[in-house]
Amino acid sequence: MYKIHIMMSAIACLILSLFIDGCAQNKPWRGNNLPNCDYNKESNCTIEKHDGYDLGFIEFSERGNYFDEKSKDLVLNKIKSYSKESHGVTVIVFVHGWKHNASFDDENVKSFRKALAAISKTNSKNRKVVGVYVGWRGLSFHGLQLENATFWDRKAVAEEVGKGGVTDLFLELEQIDNNKTGNILTIVGHSFGGAIVLSALDEILLERLIYKKNHPKQPLNYFGDGVILINPAIEANQIFQLQEVAREIDLNKKDNNKSKDPRKILHVISTEADIPTKFVFPIGQFLGTALTWNQENIKREYDGHSYNLSEYDLDLTTVGNFKPFHTANLIENPEVNKQPVAGGNIKAVDGDQAGDWIYKDCCIKNIKIEECNLSKNAKYHLPCTESFPISFLYTAKSFINGHNDIFNCNIVSYLLATVSEALFYQGKGNASECTDKEDFNFTKCFDKHLKGLESASKKCDNK
Repeated sequence: MYKIHIMMSAIACLILSLFIDGCAQNKPWRGNNLPNCDYNKESNCTIEKHDGYDLGFIEFSERGNYFDEKSKDLVLNKIKSYSKESHGVTVIVFVHGWKHNASFDDENVKSFRKALAAISKTNSKNRKVVGVYVGWRGLSFHGLQLENATFWDRKAVAEEVGKGGVTDLFLELEQIDNNKTGNILTIVGHSFGGAIVLSALDEILLERLIYKKNHPKQPLNYFGDGVILINPAIEANQIFQLQEVAREIDLNKKDNNKSKDPRKILHVISTEADIPTKFVFPIGQFLGTALTWNQENIKREYDGHSYNLSEYDLDLTTVGNFKPFHTANLIENPEVNKQPVAGGNIKAVDGDQAGDWIYKDCCIKNIKIEECNLSKNAKYHLPCTESFPISFLYTAKSFINGHNDIFNCNIVSYLLATVSEALFYQGKGNASECTDKEDFNFTKCFDKHLKGLESASKKCDNK
């Protein structure tokens, strides 16, 4: 199927090239490996040196191979050198999605620069900040408004890229992160970039969850300090095995007390305003999968209740839009006139009024499923407890305003709170503004970061 998609794409590009130069280049956009490359004069710098942060680019072929190992080595060696300094290094990896690449003026590149600038403003002055932009041929054709026709082969390519050198890159970065207390590693994937991240880490995360299941007294081995998928263009079936093992770990506990380390091994954040994953993705999946694959109804029993899960639904629905998986919903607070204000609070108080939004935790005891913005049928929602190791957060439009609203202040604040949480539980940080009676308070920390971002600068988008 993958080869057929590639052949169809190549033939289409060949025909259309007779009329318009529409096929995007199948080669790296970066390649200037000079250590002092001036990005203001050269648009192909492997490392851009900015005020407060560095931005490195590592690009992959459609088969998942490094285009240039020298570029990879240059970026990794820079991170290694920073990691040896007294306060370590903060590394934020971003894997872009469909219709994007690593070109200088790509909208994802520009958004990532703004996010890194905002993060550097809130970061310790002594801790280096490095962004790693993972590039691939997400934009394979442009012109004649036919970019949407590349859905099938770009999705297949994204999954192929993730199975190749991206896994190697992530493991190399994790080794650097583990070598010194104080280092931070967070990985973010958007759209088909989320598919790349999941494809690269799926077996690693699954192995760590299985180990936790068989060694319940051992702590869960997280990957870095946070893996976050934003509006991922991944069918729910791709994450089914991960959530099954996670649910088995969660429900096999003798009690539902909160874990001493409540962090998540994976964060999935989606928005009700994401039109492409809600409507375009199912059409693409129907034409590319539902018509050629045989789906069954998967019968499962969780917490004494029987469930029937349709593989057809799992294939056509993205992981973020698959309501049975949701662990929390962030809905608009009607008393704020549906408009976000500086310093909004997402404090989870059983769904009570909380600043700009109302947080509905779908995993707390005695939750009424209809109040969790899911369904009036309680059996439609898969059971979980507050310590469920994967977060499936579904947000209002005011939190994420559309598919490509990747690095607004809300998302950057969530990312920073995730990092602060990891630092706290690893004994690397204990900021009073993020703690409540000596316990880490994620929502309080989110609020602190959001207020700081909105008052300090306009560096992060906030729609």
